[in-house]
Amino acid sequence: MEVEGWVLGDREVWETWRASLQSERLRAALVPGARLEAREAQEVATELRAEGTGVCNIDGEPVVEAILALTDTVARTRGALFIQ
Repeated sequence: MEVEGWVLGDREVWETWRASLQSERLRAALVPGARLEAREAQEVATELRAEGTGVCNIDGEPVVEAILALTDTVARTRGALFIQ
């Protein structure tokens, strides 16, 4: 089984970023414990592209680009995106 991951930061950092999102659907979908199957992950990706946030993790990696890369992997492998 292929597993990929990416870390934004601790729960406080995640929640601050999530609260800054304009889309209520994104805020609801990107909660810790959520599991997004391929179709839903792609829908989230579409909405994230429109958000245009510049938030990065401690390594300077943009959160939106990282999530988009993970959703591409989910679509390609027919896997799921798990938020923890």
